[in-house]
Amino acid sequence: MSAAFSFRSFFCIAVLFCIFCVSAPAAEVLASGPVLTKVVVVSRHGVRSPTQARHTLEEWSARKWPQWPAPRGHLTARGAWLVNMQWSVLGSWFREKGLLPQGCPHAGDIWVHADVDQRTRATAKAVLDGLASGCGLPYVYSGQDVDAVFHPLKAGLCALDEQRVRRDILLDSGGLRGLERDLGPALALINKIAGPAAPKLCAQYGVKSPCFASALPSRLVFSPKRDKTGINGGLGIASSLAEIWLLEYAQWPDALPAWGRGSLDVMETVMPVHMRVFNAVNRAESVAKSQSAMLASRILDALGGTGDHAAAAARVVVFVGHDTNLANIGGMLGLTWKQPGYAPDQTPPGGALMFTLWTLPGGLKRLGIQFVSLSLEGLRATTPEQVRKAVQASPVSWEYCIAKAHEFPGGDALQPASDPFMPKLHSPEAFFRAARRSLDMKCLDAAPEDSLLIGR
Repeated sequence: MSAAFSFRSFFCIAVLFCIFCVSAPAAEVLASGPVLTKVVVVSRHGVRSPTQARHTLEEWSARKWPQWPAPRGHLTARGAWLVNMQWSVLGSWFREKGLLPQGCPHAGDIWVHADVDQRTRATAKAVLDGLASGCGLPYVYSGQDVDAVFHPLKAGLCALDEQRVRRDILLDSGGLRGLERDLGPALALINKIAGPAAPKLCAQYGVKSPCFASALPSRLVFSPKRDKTGINGGLGIASSLAEIWLLEYAQWPDALPAWGRGSLDVMETVMPVHMRVFNAVNRAESVAKSQSAMLASRILDALGGTGDHAAAAARVVVFVGHDTNLANIGGMLGLTWKQPGYAPDQTPPGGALMFTLWTLPGGLKRLGIQFVSLSLEGLRATTPEQVRKAVQASPVSWEYCIAKAHEFPGGDALQPASDPFMPKLHSPEAFFRAARRSLDMKCLDAAPEDSLLIGR
């Protein structure tokens, strides 16, 4: 059962809000443009090295793996540069819209909260360097080993319901056998590229050698504390291989990933393997609602001007986390997107959900939602100009209001070709109400106060 499906139980409520949000005349918007007043972003970190140990990779494939220029799971220098360039483009747009001043922002204009990992903290610095180069702005991060904002399950605030998770994944994806059937041709291509797995790995799964890692039996597994779930075996390995090849694709623009076999056509074939397997777990309603409860609550507070005083007062708020956070938020809120060249709901390195608040004449508030990232070709950019041309903002669909009646009249006219970052505008009231109804309160009620440290 998807989060979008559960939203439909509140459809009648949404219709009332939809009636409200189309009540203002379109001419009012067109007569004088909306003013950007707040931006809240949830961003994935940039290009990193693989998180798997090298011996694990060597069990998946006997081919010679590339040597990464950063420790395991760390943001690379190139990854930081791509994030910096992407956010310099967004910073220019914020200034064009009058959200930020020219030069260094005023104190409190920008608030960035990063997860505790090196890759998220280094990405936060790159975001700030892109937004306000040379201004030395700080970011904040948790003083704990685990930041409950990004990982409430791992922080012990709540636990997964194993029975519900299994049901949701079965309903959303058709189960593991359904995924294997749907992804069959792409899995075969991954096997062909990676070659045979190590005999030791075959034996662990009770399969005779030679075998292929992506063809091993798959199963849904839970950690003992029920703070984590995932798909192990062939599907999980195939998903990880596809993601690693995308990271290679971005890290080394002068070479093809996947041992020289990762052409653009190959990447477009294998990327859906990662996203289908990854999203089957992380966008499943029971996983998404628990895992995103804290972060979604902070997003809503920041947009509404409540909660943390610094985030409420800032003009630009950025939460720097992981692809899991983006998938969880999308699954919980029923948000979907499709960017050219990528699989549906894909979260490439540096990709971000951007929520924008606008004020119309008379004080009427409107909400925009977009997914922003570099294009697939842009991940291979080698000059600032190439990156600037590769930043793309795609509309995000909110499946709660199926008929799209919540779109503000004249929305298409508000997105001229000269301003590709201008979103369609919606009434925020229905979105806020439905989102708060979807919060898993068990993961919020036990949330402790956390001391935040300053990073630069």
